[in-house]
Amino acid sequence: MTLESYARFLELQGTRSIRAGDILWVSVGMGFYQAFPVHRPTLPDRSQCDRAFWSGPAVGVRFCAPPDSGIGHESFVYLIDQKGYDVSCLSANHRSKIRRGLARSRIEPIEDARIFVEKGWPLNAETLSRQGRFRPSEALRRWRCLASALGQVDGLRAWGAWVEGELAAIAVTFQLEDCVNLLILRSALTHRSAYPNDALVYTIAREALSRPEVSCVSYGEESILGLDTLDSFKTGLGFEKRPVRQVLLLHPLLRWLKPLLLSRTAVRTAARFAHVPTARKIMGAIRLL
Repeated sequence: MTLESYARFLELQGTRSIRAGDILWVSVGMGFYQAFPVHRPTLPDRSQCDRAFWSGPAVGVRFCAPPDSGIGHESFVYLIDQKGYDVSCLSANHRSKIRRGLARSRIEPIEDARIFVEKGWPLNAETLSRQGRFRPSEALRRWRCLASALGQVDGLRAWGAWVEGELAAIAVTFQLEDCVNLLILRSALTHRSAYPNDALVYTIAREALSRPEVSCVSYGEESILGLDTLDSFKTGLGFEKRPVRQVLLLHPLLRWLKPLLLSRTAVRTAARFAHVPTARKIMGAIRLL
């Protein structure tokens, strides 16, 4: 998948993106744009940032800079780039989980959009509800758009883990340049003792790294919230935390706000509403300023 095809995929999802040279600025909500690809650290120049600031228009832009760039804040991206990746690359505990998961699960691609919607939607709804991110009408619309994109966008794939004849976990991946990215992982608690998530992600990573055109598999970057409940799951499956510097730049006309956003009053106010998803995102953004 090229940046152009990824932009097309985002368009089908109703997500705005802006091409600026060798990066793609992608809207992530609240007026902010993030640079893709994530697996490849980048240092956008002023013209690339201005493209997002003025064409978005963007309140701010976020990107992962090289670890030796000296800007931003220490962070990381989750990557596996080990050719020949298999269970021998994992700890004894996770080898056991993978073997049990593979023994009880049937892992296979999902190519039928109807199965993706009908069987996958309940898993998506359950997972988002557990995470406090479920908005029924919007979530269903995006899920259907994702289903339609599966047959239209090169490099986009869906995978499922079936346990006892039921879809227990579903994942969506996209290959951008030489990296396969885990975009979505959803599952039901009903079959968690069968370790379908572990078996599914392991199978995806092993299949991807067996292909000569793929050099790595990415599970994204550190959350701006500084907390990832899946951290032990990701590292247990062999994803390494590769250092980067996360950078957040405000629009030139808004940079006077930075001292106010970093003030104790602003931080305390945001903390009082930490139970609200938008407030948590704001707190995470402030952490990167």
